[in-house]
Formats: sequence, C-alpha cells, structure tokens
Amino acid sequence: DIAGIVAELAPLADEVIVTRSRHPRSAEIDVLRREFDALGKEARAAANVPAAVAEARALARPDDLILAAGSLFLAAEVIECVSEEREPCLAGQGPWKERSVVEGRNQNDK
Repeated sequence: DIAGIVAELAPLADEVIVTRSRHPRSAEIDVLRREFDALGKEARAAANVPAAVAEARALARPDDLILAAGSLFLAAEVIECVSEEREPCLAGQGPWKERSVVEGRNQNDK
C-alpha cells in the first residue's frame, strides 16, 4: 500500500528522497515521487540506494535524523552503504552521540 505508507510519512519529513532497491519487484521511483507530489511534498529522486544515502547525508544537519523507509531489501542495501562506519559508531568513536544501554528501561528493571 504505497499510497498509505506515503500518507503516513510525508507529514513527518522535511526532505524526501525516493529511490529503488536492486530487488526486481521494488517500486518504481516515478511512482513513489508521484505519491509524495500528490500530497504536496516534493520528493528528490536518486538512481539507487547509495546515491540516496549520499544525498541524505549531504542535506542533513548535525542534529537531523535520516530515516530509510521501505522493504527489508532496501534496509539491507542501506546497511551495506554504512557498514564501514558501523563498528566505530557502535564503539562510540564515530560521529553519532553515545547513548546509554539502559536508556528507556523501566524503573523496576535493575
């Protein structure tokens, strides 16, 4: 349900970049773009996932959140794009702020 998903995401985004994964059944870029346009949200197009990730990073300010939404195939490609950075980031050495492992735990959890 592309229209339904776009309707939920569009109001939350300051910027939208649409792309398609390598999976043969992934949605066409033009279809995604038209859905966002129909809701008054201009969407940029990127030819592939690495280009979309690069463009999102270029647009993002330090405190921005980049959200990749789509299929598990798209998620896997995004992970491939950032895999070189994951180890330093998980160790608190990358550009991301460290967060406590207990953040969000219930007060009764000790």
